[in-house]
This record gives sequence, structure tokens and C-alpha cells, in this order.
Amino acid sequence: MKKGVLIGGLLCLALIGAALVAVFMQPVVVQGAAVTRGDLVKTESLYGQFIPHERHNILSTKSGTVGRVAIAEGDAISAGDTVITLSADELVAELNAVETALRNLENSSRTIAVDNDPELEAAQQALSAALKNMENAQELAQTVGVEYAVFNDAIVTYLEASARAVFAAGGGSKAQTVNSPVDEAERQRLLGWREELNAQLAALDVISTVSGSVLWVNVETGSKVQEGDVLAIAGNARGGMVSAVDTTGKIQADDDVTLICNGLNWKGKVVEKDGNVLYIKPETGFMANGDVSVVATMESALDVCLLPVECLGEDSGGEYVLILNEEGVLERRDVTTSLEQGGMVAVTSGVGIGETAVYYPDRYAAGMRAELYG
Repeated sequence: MKKGVLIGGLLCLALIGAALVAVFMQPVVVQGAAVTRGDLVKTESLYGQFIPHERHNILSTKSGTVGRVAIAEGDAISAGDTVITLSADELVAELNAVETALRNLENSSRTIAVDNDPELEAAQQALSAALKNMENAQELAQTVGVEYAVFNDAIVTYLEASARAVFAAGGGSKAQTVNSPVDEAERQRLLGWREELNAQLAALDVISTVSGSVLWVNVETGSKVQEGDVLAIAGNARGGMVSAVDTTGKIQADDDVTLICNGLNWKGKVVEKDGNVLYIKPETGFMANGDVSVVATMESALDVCLLPVECLGEDSGGEYVLILNEEGVLERRDVTTSLEQGGMVAVTSGVGIGETAVYYPDRYAAGMRAELYG
């Protein structure tokens, strides 16, 4: 009886073992990555600012509104170029008003229809009143800015009264041309005003006094500016230095860096470090117009074996990978690593170029049969 039980137990164990072997020998489907050779470089990007060799402020010549911006950052300009124009609407309206006033004064000689008034005394009284009214209107126009149309009406009234007085004295006909006694001082004042307005219109063009590159533009069309405001900055974009704050604390003088500006890469060298401020000399030909990205190398692993970090496992024995060997069996390899960057890890020992490592090795065991997915 006991012998039969023993035999039955052994048979069960044999069946279980056979099942386990069958399962174990059935290949699992895995994803793998080939070991490649290459470089890993860990970098740090810093914000830098270009300090041009020459720097000139382009200032607003008067207060107003920007009507046109003729430059953009990076543009080459020459001394004498118009870079920005202020709006001229208000000045043009003022100039038109002055021109109208001048025309009214210039046209003050006109033909006036009058009736023969036999009462000379009455005509002379009317003439005296018109003269006084014209003088008052002229004074108001000069002091408080009464419209020139009012002054002009007073002149016309005086002319008509003067004509009547002439006829009353027997010195004229029914219609004649009478010259207005236009105040020459007022005429000269208007001419001077017109000249000043024309000069102001010319001053609306902001002219660059230097040749170089536009480093910065501070306004756009419609911007309100005051006289003396900095509208733009121009300078010599070739040469100069780049300054940057070292947020890593690891960059030192004589370190090489890469400068990126306007989509172009340039070499640079840290020539001075003052506290955490770096001063970087760009390579010959470097051009910039403001902000610069400074890329510094923090660590590097060159000409090493590379694997995705997902192929790396770790247990009590240390770091390892599972290599799918030529017999289709997973083989454990203890490895040493150095730098991780961009999803890749540098493997310095334990694997060879071209071998296939399995993703997520903690899901499998060494000795298992496996085949690659797909």
C-alpha cells in the first residue's frame, strides 16, 4: 500500500516537473534593443546677453505717436538712415490752419460794392468804429488765439466802411478795389510760425547717427513716446562679449561653450568668471542682436556602449542586463554604467556592440527561452 502511494507521488511530481519544463522551454516574447556605440553629453543651457563692442541709443526727437517703424532687430543700418517716423497728423492740421490764415491776409485786397453816402460824417464814424473793431480782433488773435476768420471778418467790415467814406468824400465809384491795411507784424508772425512747423515736421523723422546693426527695437507703430525716449539701440554686432549667470556653479574660466543665436551655433570660451557671472568671448565672425543661449557641457561619456535606460535592471547583486544570446536564451550580465542622458545610459563594461538587451529585465529570469517581438 505504502509502496503504491509512493509510486503515485513520484508520478505526480514527474508530471508537474514535465509541465514546468514545458512551460519553461516555451519561449517568451520580449522587446529588445541592440547595443550601439556613441557619445553621451550632458549639457546645461544658460541665458546669455550680448554686450556689443559699440552701443548707441536712438532717441526720440520729440513727443508723439510712432507712425512707422522702418527697422527690425538684426537689420544693418547706415548713418543718415531714417529708422522711425513719428505721426504728423497734429502738426499737419496746425500747418493747414496757419496756411489758411496767411491766405486770408494775402487776399485782404478785394472788390467791395458800396453805395454813395452823402453823409460824410456818418461814413467817417462807421469807418472809425470798424477800425477799432479790427484792431481789437487783431489783438485777440495774437494773445488768446481767436480764430482768424473772426479777424478776417473785421478786416472786411473795415474795408467796406473805408470805401463808403471814400465815396462820401466824392473820391470813388459804386464799386472799387480797396487795399486792406494788413498788419505786417502779424503776417511775419504767421510766416515764422509756418517755418517752425515745417522744421518740426522734418524733425519727425528719427535719423540714425551711426552705422552698424539694430540690436534692439523698443517701439511699434502706435506707441506713445516722449522726447528723449530710447526708441532703439544700434551698435557693432561683430565682436563684443556674451555675459551669462552660471546657475550650475560648475562652469569655470577657460571652459568651452556653444553660443546659439538666431538659429546658428558658434563656439565660445569663458575668459572670466566674476562670482557666478561668466564673460564669454565668441569665435571670430559671431553676430548677435540681443539674447543668446549659452550651452555648457557638464558631463560626457565618449565612444562607449549605449543602451536605453529601460534595459537596465538592478537587484542585490547590482546593475545588470539580460542579453538574448544566439541560442535564444536570456543571459544575465552584470554591468557598470556612467552617464544617463536623453533616455540612454552609457555602459562601460559587461556588454558588447551588436548584442541584444531585453527591455524591463526584472520581468524575466536568466535561463528563460525568449524570442523578439515582431
